[in-house]
Amino acid sequence: MKKEILLLSSLISLSIVLYLGIPVNENMDHKNIVEDEILEREVNNLPDDKLNKDPILKFDIVRLDPKGNIIIAGKTIPGAEVQIFDGNEKLSTVISDSHGDWVWVSENQIEDGLKRFRLKYVDKSGEEHNSIENVIVNFEKDNADNHKIFKISEDSRKGVKVLNEKEIMGIEIDSVEHFNNENLRIRGRSVPLSKIKVFLSGNMLSETFVKKNGFWEINLKNIKLGSYDLKIELASQNQVISLETSIFNGLINSELLQKKKIIVEDGNSLWRIARKTLGGGVLFAEIYKHNRKKIKDPNLIYPGQVFNIPSIKKEISYE
Repeated sequence: MKKEILLLSSLISLSIVLYLGIPVNENMDHKNIVEDEILEREVNNLPDDKLNKDPILKFDIVRLDPKGNIIIAGKTIPGAEVQIFDGNEKLSTVISDSHGDWVWVSENQIEDGLKRFRLKYVDKSGEEHNSIENVIVNFEKDNADNHKIFKISEDSRKGVKVLNEKEIMGIEIDSVEHFNNENLRIRGRSVPLSKIKVFLSGNMLSETFVKKNGFWEINLKNIKLGSYDLKIELASQNQVISLETSIFNGLINSELLQKKKIIVEDGNSLWRIARKTLGGGVLFAEIYKHNRKKIKDPNLIYPGQVFNIPSIKKEISYE
């Protein structure tokens, strides 16, 4: 009798498992469909101001080889058709995956000069959403050392970021930015964990330590927009070296920004940039080209050694 009861119990349990097996999978599929529908509704029902201000179109990776082949990857909402532009020229359209990731590989090699990549997405209601970020690429086919990739954001908290630079054994200023009326941000690279001091027109205003990856950043407040003599002083291994340059000697006319969101002027030693910010202000920036001073033999550095950055000679407007 006990054996019969045990057998009957086993058969009942097996029947329950077989019965529930298919409905469980169906429920999972239904759940996924419902989640997708909810996600789609949430995206389409976002207020316009949030869609326009949220960084739903982002550049994450930009890679450029010596021949001019370029790869760009970024992030957005899932299933979005991301349009990629160089200035006003549409290059391609890619669709983001279920995680919002997308990748674009150029079919043709880019030509020499400055390229400005931007993104656009059109939602189901026909509303256009443009990236608050732009990627500027300088390409010279015969001079790979001059290749420069930097990202510019309308968000003044992010500003300008150089993407394709590595650690150096020496000192370098990558960018200087003036934003929100009286804020000055200086970024560069140097010997990891060394100490950096900043002088503006002879006055020492701040100091910081270089990060482990070789990058450093200085933020100064109450600095009015104008021309200054900038000096960055590096103290490393009981040695002191300096890098000097003049900043904001020539400014882009802000009236030009009435019709354009971003202006880039190309010169021999730097790019001057003017960019509208989300708060309605203007970010002025200078990205340096020829200020790299690598120290091949640290034993040749002597205390107080100073390097000067070449001044700009000519300008080419680019939009």
